[in-house]
Amino acid sequence: MGISRDSRHKRRETGGKRKQFRKKRKFEIGRQPGNTKLGGKRVHAVRVRGGHMKFRALHLETGNFSWGTEVSARKTRILDVVYNASNNELVRTKTLVKGAVVLVDATPFRQWYEAHYGVKIGVKKNAEKVEEEEVKKSDHVLRKLAARQRTRELDVKIDEQFMSGRLLAVISSRPGQSGRADGYLLEGKELEFYQRKLATKKSKKGEEGAARGRSLGSNAFRFEEREEQDSENDQQEREDHGGRTQFFASEQSYRQPIAAASGTHFQSRTMQQWEESDDAADDQGTVGVLV
Repeated sequence: MGISRDSRHKRRETGGKRKQFRKKRKFEIGRQPGNTKLGGKRVHAVRVRGGHMKFRALHLETGNFSWGTEVSARKTRILDVVYNASNNELVRTKTLVKGAVVLVDATPFRQWYEAHYGVKIGVKKNAEKVEEEEVKKSDHVLRKLAARQRTRELDVKIDEQFMSGRLLAVISSRPGQSGRADGYLLEGKELEFYQRKLATKKSKKGEEGAARGRSLGSNAFRFEEREEQDSENDQQEREDHGGRTQFFASEQSYRQPIAAASGTHFQSRTMQQWEESDDAADDQGTVGVLV
């Protein structure tokens, strides 16, 4: 039956083996986790206890997200996973789990807001104005929009997110159980909290990159310094070798043949001087003995 979550098959604390008094049970089975990733929709149905069905989402790219203060939900595209309190590995692998902070496409919410209030949001200050055809609206619709605008409130931080076209949201469903990645948009203190977390994470990453750059720079500096030192040593060796070559060349020009009786070989000038000095010393010693 595969992996079992029971403890009957485990040994005792003393190390002794337990007796098997019943067989494995289906409700103790251990199944693989879903580990839902970003991608084209792929959901598997799993039969569970009681004949019920669970839906194991393997890949998802869309979900229903609720805008709490506006009491509105829209189906939108999930763009990226940016934070997970439990494990950074889930962020690196872009795994969709309950509680994960994600970036979603802001277009459906922006379109709904503009249609509901008749006000454009997420417009950049220096953006060029695009002329659009004005749609005629009845007096009843205009009065309705004016009444809605009187009570309209939009958080500045959410408006800034609309400028970028992405909104921070949290997944509140369980994709590995329900096969859906639904959640809600971050607002208020919760939004501030996660923005601080993301800012500190980004600053730490920047510091690590700068430190890595400094270390690489210092290594490069040491490498250049070593190269300069090696080049100086090579230059010194070349000069020494050139001096020795010049010395031996000069010695070669001063070599003289000696008596034919001693063989046809040559003797350098330096060796000849050494032999002459030795002969002179021997002569002085001989004279001293005779005296």
